[in-house]
Amino acid sequence: HIHTHTHTATLISLSLTARYAHFVRMQEASIAAYRREENLPLPETLDYRHVRSLSAECVERLSAVRPATLGAASRIPGVTPAALIQLMQYVRKGELKAKVLDGVGESTKDKPEELEIH
Repeated sequence: HIHTHTHTATLISLSLTARYAHFVRMQEASIAAYRREENLPLPETLDYRHVRSLSAECVERLSAVRPATLGAASRIPGVTPAALIQLMQYVRKGELKAKVLDGVGESTKDKPEELEIH
């Protein structure tokens, strides 16, 4: 009887491990990315209210302290690891947008003109 119970518990455990393995890997990847980005500068003008999924408490604390980097934000009591990941993604997304917009506003005088074929 004990053997059957142990076998059933093992099967349930394996099933749960398999079911959630993807989520665990995603979380581990997010944590690793955060560790690489600890020195990521946070813009002085960052409006934390616009960062998706930040709790009111996190917005309040981040707005009051105005940390210079993601690492500094991580040391603020009440700022969660999930909030740090959202903040990192928000800042990186803003940097990407800025790079794309810089390319759009460039002058066309240095670019070769298109040839017209008649």
